[in-house]
Amino acid sequence: MVGYVPDGGVELGPINHNTLQFQTFPNQHLLHTVGGATLIQPGHANAEPDQSLRPLRPNVPNNHSTDGHGKPYPTLVIETAKSQSLPVLHQKCLDYFMDRVAAVLPAPGVPAVAAIPSTIRIVIGVKIYPRNNGDFAMLVLYYQNGAAANPVRIISCGTTHLDVTNTIQRHLPPISPPGYAAPQGYEGVMPPVGPPPPVANPANPLNLQNPCNALGLPLYQLQIPTVELFNGAPPLPPGVIIPPFYAVDLHSSQQIANENLP
Repeated sequence: MVGYVPDGGVELGPINHNTLQFQTFPNQHLLHTVGGATLIQPGHANAEPDQSLRPLRPNVPNNHSTDGHGKPYPTLVIETAKSQSLPVLHQKCLDYFMDRVAAVLPAPGVPAVAAIPSTIRIVIGVKIYPRNNGDFAMLVLYYQNGAAANPVRIISCGTTHLDVTNTIQRHLPPISPPGYAAPQGYEGVMPPVGPPPPVANPANPLNLQNPCNALGLPLYQLQIPTVELFNGAPPLPPGVIIPPFYAVDLHSSQQIANENLP
């Protein structure tokens, strides 16, 4: 299955191709892919994620639905930002986990509105930075509803490292949970240590630490619990095979972004 991230509500600009590529697995048709649909968030500003996934499940009461007409909320949402700042992207991702304030039928002793917990379980934020000498930095933030701290993972996976002054020293410290990936506060591609060698390594010409330069690298596998994706869905039929995790190889995501970034 391909997680589709079209040009949309976070000013993705000219990148309008698939940015997150998911590995295929049996019975993946049980997950429905939705692109650019507006999610009603009564009590908050409505949101329009770049992509979402939801399991096949029956309609829900209108005041619990994403569109006011019974359509269930997704369990996974993807937000992608190019021109928006990392702090803005971070806050948008957190907002998907906020309770929704919805109207209820008036009754004696019952308030006219009620807080409905969010059924969105996973949010993935993707920040793509402008090119610098042909290379670009890319940051993936992984959020899980109910986690002790969010984001759960912060992974640098571009063709170059993050900007040290603005991103690493200024924007990441307020976002990174205390003690996460100490001392850097994030995982993945890091700035080089020392000057590049006299003869550059073609696989790592910038002499980066932990380069994201091949498929299958363990550091760049984003493992999404399948149980979260099927949260709230009816029991699966007997014999249906669903793996425990839904995998995203971030090198593949980097290459798709690289092909479409000006």
